Amino acid sequence: MDMGWRKNRWAYTAVGSFVVLATVLGYWLSRRDPAPPPPSTSPVELSVVQSVSEEFNEPLKELLRPFLEQHPEVRLSVRYDAHAREGSDGAARGPHLALRVSNGSATPGGVPLFASDYVVLAYNRDLVPEAPKTWRDIIAHGYTLKEKGTVPYGIVLAEEMHSLLPFFGDLFQAGGPGDTPREAFALLSDLRFKYGLTPGACLSECVVQVFKEGRAPFAVIGEWRLPELRSALGGKLGLTVIPALPGGGARIRPVQRVYALFRAGEAPKRELEAADALLRFVEKEGSSRLMATLGKAALQPVAASASAEELALAAASVDAVEVPEARVRAAEAALAPIWEQFATGRLSAEGAARSLVAAVSTPAQN
Repeated sequence: MDMGWRKNRWAYTAVGSFVVLATVLGYWLSRRDPAPPPPSTSPVELSVVQSVSEEFNEPLKELLRPFLEQHPEVRLSVRYDAHAREGSDGAARGPHLALRVSNGSATPGGVPLFASDYVVLAYNRDLVPEAPKTWRDIIAHGYTLKEKGTVPYGIVLAEEMHSLLPFFGDLFQAGGPGDTPREAFALLSDLRFKYGLTPGACLSECVVQVFKEGRAPFAVIGEWRLPELRSALGGKLGLTVIPALPGGGARIRPVQRVYALFRAGEAPKRELEAADALLRFVEKEGSSRLMATLGKAALQPVAASASAEELALAAASVDAVEVPEARVRAAEAALAPIWEQFATGRLSAEGAARSLVAAVSTPAQN
């Protein structure tokens, strides 16, 4: 009887100790912070809006493809929106990133990618084996080939204000245009009236067609038309920077737009982190693939091992000026009626230059 009581006492003691221990452990666990949830494995959806063109969606995806390979959790969509060019609020809602015109220092914070809308000098290697260094070279080659009957034109340039404005790019310089407008009109007058090298009223489509068909050795061409020329001419297409004006040696200064990639707005944490990672990728690695994927020259210094085409485009971009679009549109509107009179011989180079300088009276900006 005594031994049975002792056994029961030890059993009761063990059960009581277990109950106390369980109560203390439960209380301690209840006071701990809850365990963090496991990391999310759901995809991160990123959207990019771009204002270049509808055809630019796929090349931009190709540029960003290595980033997606490095971050398999990210899914990317790219769409075109013309309104994103000005960075309007409507374009900024919804997408995580926007590829649009930077407008210089007025819109800091983006990653500059490439320049667009500037002009270069294209030459046909079958007709002219080496790039010309001066306008004298261009005129001599063009005139000789035309006189021989090899080509009907020595050089083609689009008589559209956006393509002509680079000849008057010094209008936007802080120091003023100086004598550049007169020298530019004098050169254009010689090409048209003195040597008869340019066709009259030839617009952008006309320029591309004439040059593709080998009917002119040279063309002043917008970089946005280069994919078409590459496809048509292949290795016969040569590119170089437009030579300085023959008078005082002023550079032809194309008016360009600089496109940059911006964070567009607020979003959940994982999406913001992915957007920032994509911006870092573009800044560090994207420039090396711009020519191959987008056909654009990088804004950063180009390596000596780059192709001749990339070096030429980079050199042309260096000479270019970035001007707010409102000023560009105003200058084009001022040039249009002056050019119409000049191209038909009703206004001299001197008179056209004076009229243009007077019409573009807004103080120049850097």
